[in-house]
Amino acid sequence: MKLKNLLFLLWFISIGLSSPLLAQNFSYEQEFEEYLSRSEDPQSEFFYENLLLRFNQGDTTLNSRDILHLLIGFTQKEEFKPYEYFRKERDIYSLVEDNQYEKALNAADSLLAKVPVSQQTILSKAAALYYLEMKDESGLEIWKFNKIMEAMAWSGDGTSPETAFFALGPADGQNFIQLFLGQSIGTMGSGSDKYGNFVDILEMVFIDETGQQKAAPVYFQIEHASKTLEEMLKGIDN
Repeated sequence: MKLKNLLFLLWFISIGLSSPLLAQNFSYEQEFEEYLSRSEDPQSEFFYENLLLRFNQGDTTLNSRDILHLLIGFTQKEEFKPYEYFRKERDIYSLVEDNQYEKALNAADSLLAKVPVSQQTILSKAAALYYLEMKDESGLEIWKFNKIMEAMAWSGDGTSPETAFFALGPADGQNFIQLFLGQSIGTMGSGSDKYGNFVDILEMVFIDETGQQKAAPVYFQIEHASKTLEEMLKGIDN
């Protein structure tokens, strides 16, 4: 299955969703630890395990603030190693492109048992289910993917390092621009905000209202992911 087919699948199942409203509702520097604390508190309405159960059940009452707590809560799990499971995500995607849907589905379920909020794996599972004629199950996975995208859109406006969109891993910004905003990506780089937090910088290429092609940088906050890379590299050195 080619990439354009996967993009069409996402659009087809998601048709009718409202356009994303981009606004900064979250400050990474000021609120990350607060969100994390609430996600670890069994008495909190944002307790990670409860949110994950509702997420997997397709609870439509979950809002973007809930999902952001879910994503931030996962950053403290032992399984949060985005630079390590990145290859597995790509392997599963390749199985879908090679029309090996049963293998892709089994591999996706295996990874999602450890990394339940992996965007790429959720999307690959949705595609595999769709082509296995399991449309309802596929729709649930597309719903999950879009809830994560909506939470990212809710978290910031992406116009500066300080108002960057929250992204769980290094590839999530690409999905956000290409699949959620429906735009293309130009150059890719990295930098930091004024507090020293690591950000991904992706150039979004789009057509403006006059029909001219334009490009603008979009910022994604991935400080939490960069720390896992540092730890991984230390382990290799030792």
